[in-house]
Amino acid sequence: MYHLQQQFEMLILGAYLWYAIEYLCKLVYYRDRTIAYYSVSFEREAYLSESVIGSVYNRKPYAWLKYVYWTKPLKVTVSKK
Repeated sequence: MYHLQQQFEMLILGAYLWYAIEYLCKLVYYRDRTIAYYSVSFEREAYLSESVIGSVYNRKPYAWLKYVYWTKPLKVTVSKK
């Protein structure tokens, strides 16, 4: 639901373009695909807000922008098979 709102805010194509550019920049910076993925501002907003009940309905437009310059990686455990 978060991603859908984010895409509408950026007229869908803009969201995909922004996502790709931000992901590539974070990939160069962190040199790790998993950390780069979880560091993308769209993913940060969705991941950090998913546990708050009703937050998807109460979010402000362009709320993901506050996560763009946040360089501290999320502590996410990913199981490798």
